[in-house]
Amino acid sequence: MESDKPEEGWDPYELLASYLEPQFGDIYEKSDTGEIQGWSEELREAVIHYLEYELPGDVAAVLFEHDPGALEDPKIKRAAIDDVIKSSQPWDVALDVACDAIRAVPTLDQLIGHLDTWPSENERWHADVWLEGHDTDYELSDLAKQLDLAARGRTAYDLTHDYEPQELLKAWHDAVGPASSDLTDDEWQLLNQALPPDTPGMVKERGIASTRREVNGMLYRLAHQTKWDQVPRRYGNASSIQFRASIYKKKGVYARTLAALDGQPGAERLVEWLWHVEGGRPTTSDQRDDSAA
Repeated sequence: MESDKPEEGWDPYELLASYLEPQFGDIYEKSDTGEIQGWSEELREAVIHYLEYELPGDVAAVLFEHDPGALEDPKIKRAAIDDVIKSSQPWDVALDVACDAIRAVPTLDQLIGHLDTWPSENERWHADVWLEGHDTDYELSDLAKQLDLAARGRTAYDLTHDYEPQELLKAWHDAVGPASSDLTDDEWQLLNQALPPDTPGMVKERGIASTRREVNGMLYRLAHQTKWDQVPRRYGNASSIQFRASIYKKKGVYARTLAALDGQPGAERLVEWLWHVEGGRPTTSDQRDDSAA
């Protein structure tokens, strides 16, 4: 494997590789014999130390596929670290950390919104990794269609190599980007904290991300007064979202979350939605419709 270190320094998402370089050199670089550096006891200890104490929490949640709160338990975190390194070479772990640091960026806007052109292949790679990590095959297909490309065979790589950042970003917003009905980060934080511990699908970080996407689908349906099969594919399979919604109702997830959020500052829109699905007081839009009748 060739080094991923550009002449001007490390890619900003190469967190582990740049951390290791002063002591171990370029973790990706081949030796004169054509071999990449393998594990030594000293290198293993350095990687474990970084993953345990230096890795940013948002990146750790993606890498270890755990809720950040669970990673506060040293035993859970150490077991997750052991799982990551037990069947990997040092450069594998460094690359996983880099990719998950990119995936941890909340939005595509934050990743490439400041770019008018691709300064280097690194920025294209960032967008490739982010799109592959956040968008389903269906969503990439929808994005390709938005750009008037044949959906078959189109990948994130194709999209980033055929279009400049702002063209890609505009198409992403139009095809699969967030809607005005989607949860803000602050609302998601409130909801995530209020959801009961036994909420289905909330065990690991990717499950949590999926739950946020599905809740956004439920909110989209309410905001636009659509049928389930009219919910855009960017929120997942419509039948799955409908099934999840029925399970939440059956298991009392909505009712218990409503009890936890009612009256909390910043949760007004969530409370309105929860009252609606629980069949309680009318939503603001319902009240407007009644007054106009």
